[in-house]
Amino acid sequence: MCHTEPEGSNSKQRLTTWCSVLSVLGAALLAFQCEDQASSIENRSVQLIPMAVGNQWHYQSDLVDSIGNVIVSTNETIRIFGDTLVGSDLWFGFSSQGYRMNRHDGVWQLIPTPYLEFPMNIGDSVLQRNGLTYMRLISKGERITVPAGSFVCFAYTETNPRENNALVNRYYVAPSLGLVRREVYSVTSVHPYAIIQLLVFEIR
Repeated sequence: MCHTEPEGSNSKQRLTTWCSVLSVLGAALLAFQCEDQASSIENRSVQLIPMAVGNQWHYQSDLVDSIGNVIVSTNETIRIFGDTLVGSDLWFGFSSQGYRMNRHDGVWQLIPTPYLEFPMNIGDSVLQRNGLTYMRLISKGERITVPAGSFVCFAYTETNPRENNALVNRYYVAPSLGLVRREVYSVTSVHPYAIIQLLVFEIR
């Protein structure tokens, strides 16, 4: 004797299948849009970190345990307090971070070494801190949500070659805005022990 499934059951099954397909397509489209948006930003003449006297970024810094619970939380403000000419170059002073400037190939520090190279190909790396660490671009389309909002970011990792390339920092930077999120790691842990997130910003 043949058994026939009720028509409603088949309709539900088809609907579930289509929902799954649409969900996958939606996720893929979102990832593509993020990458495309980041690439179009990179192709325009923009600054990775906008520099003008008075610009400021307010951050929340959390020390966290191995499962992400907040142990201590503090706030910090990074402000461009002034500028100065060194030769023909105009450098901007960042509170507690020294002097930086935007060049055609990214953000530089007065040391002088490149801080964040821009534009840059995924997988490329730049030597940092007089040879102590490497900064590598790992993504151009990371959607990062912090208290200040949701931003498409370039993701960089900073590693220590003297510690078997252990991860030191992970940076998420939104072009024309600056640092959105930073994760700080110890050489003995795969989880960050500190997370810094953008709360509010004022760009002139």
